[in-house]
Amino acid sequence: MKGGVEKFMKKYSLILSPLIIITVYARSLPIYFSGDDWVFLYGALKGLDLPFIFRFSPGSFAPLINIAFLIFYKLFHLNAIYYHLVILFIHALNCILLYYIIQGISQNKKLAFLTTFLFSVFSPYNQIVIWIDGLPGLITSFFFLSSLYNFIMYRKKGKIAYWFFSLVSFISALLCKEWAVTVFALFILYDIFFYYNKLDSPIKSWNDQKLIKPYIPFILILVIYLSAMFSLPYSGKKDMIGPHIFSNLSTYLTTFILPSRNIPKFPVKAFFPLLNILLPFLVKIFSILLPVLSLIAIIRGPAFIKFYTLWIYITLLPFLFFSWGTASRYYYIPSMGFIAILAYLFLKLMDFLKHTSRKRILSICLGVFIIIHIFFVQVRITTLYRRNEKIRDILEQLQSMHLGFPPHSRLFFCPQNFSYSRKWNYAIRTVYRDPTLKVYRTLPTSEDLKEKSYPIFIFEYKDGELNDLSKTFEIPQILNKTSLYFLSSTLR
Repeated sequence: MKGGVEKFMKKYSLILSPLIIITVYARSLPIYFSGDDWVFLYGALKGLDLPFIFRFSPGSFAPLINIAFLIFYKLFHLNAIYYHLVILFIHALNCILLYYIIQGISQNKKLAFLTTFLFSVFSPYNQIVIWIDGLPGLITSFFFLSSLYNFIMYRKKGKIAYWFFSLVSFISALLCKEWAVTVFALFILYDIFFYYNKLDSPIKSWNDQKLIKPYIPFILILVIYLSAMFSLPYSGKKDMIGPHIFSNLSTYLTTFILPSRNIPKFPVKAFFPLLNILLPFLVKIFSILLPVLSLIAIIRGPAFIKFYTLWIYITLLPFLFFSWGTASRYYYIPSMGFIAILAYLFLKLMDFLKHTSRKRILSICLGVFIIIHIFFVQVRITTLYRRNEKIRDILEQLQSMHLGFPPHSRLFFCPQNFSYSRKWNYAIRTVYRDPTLKVYRTLPTSEDLKEKSYPIFIFEYKDGELNDLSKTFEIPQILNKTSLYFLSSTLR
């Protein structure tokens, strides 16, 4: 039986994760664009604009991402399904890289297989896979994992080609997202736990050139990159340090165990109202318990547990300083560390249990874990699909009324709400391929109506219908209406 399982894993482990990903996320393929999707698409609309592609400011120095969206836009335009196919393809590649990293570290194909399988269905990071604006994070993760894998292979086999590809992948990751700097810390951790302490390691001391020399190009690149990034003025720096760091860390850690942000109000909480009481209580318990367990794991655990516990904290570090809280897409790389520990403990416990019945119970618990996370992903897909279909509906109705607008037109969408006006602005400009259009989600003023230098169009979205009020609009009349619908939830 054991040999049959190992033979199955050897033959099918690399294709199973992609098949699982396609099965779990197939319903995300028709999801339309929303939110930051339009920001990237609008950037691609501008074409080969070098100042835009290589603009250098905190949070937006991502030339490879800009180039990738430029290519995607030229190939797919506004056919969302193709973007989602690219997302699933890159996610599958990342799962394959994760498999090889786990196998390279542990020399255990069963552990690598289980880690990859569980990660492919894990729900906390689902946003990065079902939102098109998750592409930057997925592309960065690909280079991140590629750099780590090639570094591990360089240490194991000593071939300079692996070191070179690790360096190229490292640079590529930095040109996608700033958080990619954390992969260098994983290099050091790998050397500490799995390379320096090996009996057959050629490294005899910490100042050995064989250990230090491969780091030098990486360190030079990091120094130049970080110096440039931190030298730029950034208004948000003053808000980066504060108590929110600890609350963010607590939220990230507890969400691995209790993905409460993914538990839908309906139907789960409707049928199990006790969850509304238990969840806050459990979150508080785990917010205290998990840091303590993590500290014990780092001090007393085996090398594998130490490495992946520190993996979680190091890869979470760049996201702890955000004053706006946590986001699902930030869980992607840290989740790999958590799932690796979970898979490791599961297999150890299975080896420890002697009775077959107990092993079956443990396997059933793992199956329930998988089903719950698949369910959470499906609920999130359904929610996003319904919301984004409203955006598609508004844009399609707008295009049926107006095939185009005169340059520099101003479009007003009633009623007043500016929560996501900037992204809605990008959506209209992208759909009409006209960067001169200006979009407002507010009522026009009397000065706007008197202005003759630019055309004005006024729209109202009510009961699923988009109405053109441009010719009949009167300020006193429209202000007295009480049936106008806010678009904040529709256009996020």
